[in-house]
Amino acid sequence: MHVFGMLFCGLTSLACTRSALAQDAIASRKVAQAERIMGALTIDGSLQDSAWQRVPISRDFEELSPQPGTSPQFDTEVRFAYDDAALYIGARMWDDAPDSVLHQLSERDRMANTDEFGIWFSTFDDGLNAVRFSTTPDGIQVDEQLSPNNNDQSWDAVWDVACQIDSAGWTAEFRIPWMAFRFPKQAEQAWGMNMYRTLRRQREESVWNPMDPTQKLLNQGGVLRGISKIDPPLRLSLFPYLSTYGIATEGEISSTYNGGMDMKVGLGNAFTLDMTLIPDFRASGHRCAGTESLTVRTAFRGKSAVFQRGYRIVQQNGYVLFAANGRRRALVECDKNIRPDQQRHRTGAASVGRNKRSRHEFGFLHGGRGRSKPAKQRVRDHFEHHGFARR
Repeated sequence: MHVFGMLFCGLTSLACTRSALAQDAIASRKVAQAERIMGALTIDGSLQDSAWQRVPISRDFEELSPQPGTSPQFDTEVRFAYDDAALYIGARMWDDAPDSVLHQLSERDRMANTDEFGIWFSTFDDGLNAVRFSTTPDGIQVDEQLSPNNNDQSWDAVWDVACQIDSAGWTAEFRIPWMAFRFPKQAEQAWGMNMYRTLRRQREESVWNPMDPTQKLLNQGGVLRGISKIDPPLRLSLFPYLSTYGIATEGEISSTYNGGMDMKVGLGNAFTLDMTLIPDFRASGHRCAGTESLTVRTAFRGKSAVFQRGYRIVQQNGYVLFAANGRRRALVECDKNIRPDQQRHRTGAASVGRNKRSRHEFGFLHGGRGRSKPAKQRVRDHFEHHGFARR
């Protein structure tokens, strides 16, 4: 009994120690204050608007790499402002050698050999979901959705950023509309948040709220307060398209066209519905390779948002409807004896909803399988319906 008593006391002491450490970590979270502004802000990267001068500054970043816990080589100062339309972020990255600031142009969502400033927001402060926005001295936009096990970089929000390199270093000025966020409907917001800076030439990473590199990212943020009296807006995006193709075969030229629309709509603060009507699978750049068999089934990435975003839901009937690692795929059937404009596509409408907080996912696919219509005809083989869900 004495041994069991000692073991119980030891386990209790360990649990109490861990609880105390967790409470200390929560109590020590940094707090940044956002300020409502009345005047207009010009998003040009200068930070010279008078409205910025009345906004409190968040500073005192801490090095994360290569020497965690030490002071970074240069200071970083960040301000948060907002109005009824958007959240504004003004960041000053001090640098005593601005001519040595590394910057390199790249496409969106790709970080090249460059300095970087970024920030992530966990609007429910639950340690499960967040969105990240970052930029470079050239104003390259990078955004993604974060979760403990997956990052979805195919997510593209609508937001603006402008950057400048000047005699004191470089600056970044963000405007992020409220539609880019999903957040609870309450009088005052309290968002989990952390900021980071990369000084590329020194290979230095620094963060605002101290972090342990061995722990999960989303549990180590500070808090953004001060945002109040903001109602979650209607999250609705429509993306219509019209495409046309010309095909030259044995001296004859024929044409085909296609049209459709993608729609993204928020259902409350937990679900998002992605829908596509007549997705243009040929925009994927897919080409059918000749094989010995007449018909070859190939899964390839569709360009529509409903195929690009989210996690794998199900593999249905031998072909991939939605694939892992944040990528969804659609099916095209290729026959080496049929011209490219006559390849068979699964077309129709698909929708996917996801509750990010409880990890529920569901989807529905209604489609007709038929050829394209180079001769103003479409041959329907049959219709298909699929419903699926996953937790």
